[in-house]
Amino acid sequence: MKVRIGIDVGGTFTDAVAINNDTYELIGTVKVPTTHTAKEGVAAGIVEVLHKVMEENGIRPEDVTFIAHGTTQATNALLEGDVANVGIVTMGSGLQGAKSRSDTAMGSIELAAGKFLPSENVYVDTGAMYRSIGLYAVRAGVDPHDADAVAALLPGIKLDIRLLDGTQHVYLNGEDVSTAIRAENIGMAASAVAAHPAVRTFLLDTQRGLAESQNILMDGRDIGTVVLPNATVKIFLTATAEARAERRAKELAEKGQPADLATVLADIRQRDYQDSHRAVAPLKQAEDAILVDTSDIGLQESFDLLKRTILAHI
Repeated sequence: MKVRIGIDVGGTFTDAVAINNDTYELIGTVKVPTTHTAKEGVAAGIVEVLHKVMEENGIRPEDVTFIAHGTTQATNALLEGDVANVGIVTMGSGLQGAKSRSDTAMGSIELAAGKFLPSENVYVDTGAMYRSIGLYAVRAGVDPHDADAVAALLPGIKLDIRLLDGTQHVYLNGEDVSTAIRAENIGMAASAVAAHPAVRTFLLDTQRGLAESQNILMDGRDIGTVVLPNATVKIFLTATAEARAERRAKELAEKGQPADLATVLADIRQRDYQDSHRAVAPLKQAEDAILVDTSDIGLQESFDLLKRTILAHI
């Protein structure tokens, strides 16, 4: 028997009802006090009432085909100008689970004029992690190509990634190094340290932990092959070295850091070679990754193409 469960959060009680998915026959109802004062807020009561309605009626997790949840309290509080913590819970597995995750990435939802319900998903640029280790090695006067010397530095490194005003910031031992890691010499240092097994092991658990705890868009040169081999959607994003060099030179110029195009192109080609020929986790397209080439299109067109590609494969 397949079951549908509905949950409603009220001002005093949180209610759950279970019905037969095929006949709509009532299976059972339960009620628990709404958990306004719990650390997790009303979410604690939602979890409690869900467990209770399943336990009391012998419903197994695999029997549940649909869960609906609504709360007038949180919406009303938001519309009235109060601060309300609102969470979205999605469930599923396989393609349906992936679609559930996608459907919750809604950004800010306008409930009324000037009143928005914020929603967040997380993007992680894993290359920034390698750049941070490369920066640390350069500052310490260590050759980024020296595997043993770089490995000795790792215990003194603490990395943190935070989203501030919609922009990813990378912290190295408490210092915001988001700008410093974008220097050309640090990019080359990142390529060098990324070839060391100790560095990749140091970062692997961190990267996988981020993906396990939340919906995530992860960018890096070995994400689809090593870090997240079971990712819902894998894209091998590429462009010619010449196109990337022009974009990078333009980016640097806009930041007040003009660079010679020929030098930028040579650096990109060298890094591509290093990354694709390293012994550990080399840069390559995963067998099940979708190839997306943006050599001849602009930023917005590239974004639209990636979005269409993702939506077509979840």
